[in-house]
Amino acid sequence: MNAMPEQRMADPQWRVAVVDALPLFGEALALAVGAWPQGRLAVQATDADAYMRACAENGHIHLALVDLHLPGRDGLELLRWMARHQPRTRALLIAHAPTPLQVRQALQAGARGVLHRAVSREGVLLALDHLCTVGFHYNELVSHALRRQVREEGERQQPHRVWDSLTPREREFLRCYAAPGMERLAEVARRMGISRHTSESFRKHVVRKTGIRHRAELVRWVLENGLGA
Repeated sequence: MNAMPEQRMADPQWRVAVVDALPLFGEALALAVGAWPQGRLAVQATDADAYMRACAENGHIHLALVDLHLPGRDGLELLRWMARHQPRTRALLIAHAPTPLQVRQALQAGARGVLHRAVSREGVLLALDHLCTVGFHYNELVSHALRRQVREEGERQQPHRVWDSLTPREREFLRCYAAPGMERLAEVARRMGISRHTSESFRKHVVRKTGIRHRAELVRWVLENGLGA
């Protein structure tokens, strides 16, 4: 029989952490965890450093509810730290009106789901149930972010549509950047008569719109699709 990818942990008492910068909301989350029969609150902290210290003293955390807007290291940074140092901890990110980009960033950082700060107690308990049974909480926030990502990736696969989305100056930059001998942005800036800082801004805009980060891939994209002529 094949093992399931996510198995219920042997310990029937799931140790839960609440890491939230707002004391009142942190207390509300703590009360919700206290009403959850599957586990208990093991750590409550208002920033990432306090959470790390508490873990060093209290041991492994099974589930974590992490505020996006923590002081110092924000919630995304804490999620990345947990992915490196606590890979068995299943974390949910909590944010006020999270954008699709923030949801995708959270998932990329290792979050097992994202909750709106206005979530009800029942919503928190349902998310905890999902974390301990299937290892992930799939809701409308996650669904919307993933649908948008698929749509954006599909649009990026249409080169002429992406090219049309660039401004005239961004197209000029890309033509220049893709030309032989233009490996350095300083050379591009000199050719275009702009500052090095402005050429870097153009590069960032082009990367964001095309989804292509490296110059060699951008050059190949321009040449293979007959763009920039």
